[in-house]
Amino acid sequence: MNWTIIFAGVAAIVSVVNVFVSIRNSKSQMRAQIISSSRVQWIKEVRNIFANFIKLSAEFHNELLFLNDSKIDINFEKSFNMLRGNLWANYYQLISYFPDMDSDGRNIDIRKTFEELIIYLEEKLEYSYKDTTFKFFKPSFEIVKQENVSEQFKVLLDYISNDFSNYMKQEWEKAKSEAI
Repeated sequence: MNWTIIFAGVAAIVSVVNVFVSIRNSKSQMRAQIISSSRVQWIKEVRNIFANFIKLSAEFHNELLFLNDSKIDINFEKSFNMLRGNLWANYYQLISYFPDMDSDGRNIDIRKTFEELIIYLEEKLEYSYKDTTFKFFKPSFEIVKQENVSEQFKVLLDYISNDFSNYMKQEWEKAKSEAI
């Protein structure tokens, strides 16, 4: 009779421990799923903002290319300034998704990549006040400095897109590993 009570007691303790382990595992799994789905959502949001950033950059760059003294009127200036404001607003929205404080320093690197595009466009705008043909335009960014003026923007976009894609690939890998 005593052995039956002991076995029943051990079985009860094992059952209680098993329930607590199951609850803990379930919480861990749920937490991992929430983190993973949040990261996937973040990736989608950032990609959309990045796409808009590239679109606005291209629109701004195209407007710069078609500048000439006879074309500039009050309406053009207003729309150009609005486009410039939208580009800057989108830039700040984009970098807000990459805080300076991160564990591996990748955020600072990707923010610098986005900043290179903004600096390039602002340098080109500044240069346009002297020469709207951009014949001798030399940007400060080393990667495009040696490029032909007509190719600089494309090379810069390729560089930025490649950096962004690599960053997002690493984030996707993190999301997959968190889901496991």
